[in-house]
Amino acid sequence: MKVFLDTNIFFNIWRREVHNNGTKLWKGSKDLLDKIVSGELEGYISVITLMEIAVVIRKTGLETGKSEKETEKELKKRLDEIQMMPNLGLLLPTSIDFGIAWSYLYEKKLTPFDSLILSSASAMEIPIITRDRKFKNRSSEVVEFYEPEEFLDKFCGKDETIR
Repeated sequence: MKVFLDTNIFFNIWRREVHNNGTKLWKGSKDLLDKIVSGELEGYISVITLMEIAVVIRKTGLETGKSEKETEKELKKRLDEIQMMPNLGLLLPTSIDFGIAWSYLYEKKLTPFDSLILSSASAMEIPIITRDRKFKNRSSEVVEFYEPEEFLDKFCGKDETIR
């Protein structure tokens, strides 16, 4: 089964994010990525995902007082991690994707990043895995959306291989 990963899935893991209620958000995201790496799922991201990762890491570096060298080292490490992941495809948006994304940007009031992710996932007719509720609520009639745990519970079950 194919899935499109939103950028926040990676940050859940890298930041070991925990919800206010104590739920380890990073755990569900890591379990999902483990299914992709093992070949049980086929994962996709867009080059726009990599761009969003760069923006967030650089912005966080500035806000936390990291040197540019430290920030760029972290960015390279994270992008290298993604590049090394088996069964994670990188998509380059087409001119059609950009055209559709432009309409989503205005019609659905999405960010440029989310509008391109949505148009790419829509073209492939695959679900988006995200924790971004605003993105999901504004776009759920275009493709299916799931949080990692929700997707794993619905499609993976316990110790089942997905075909």
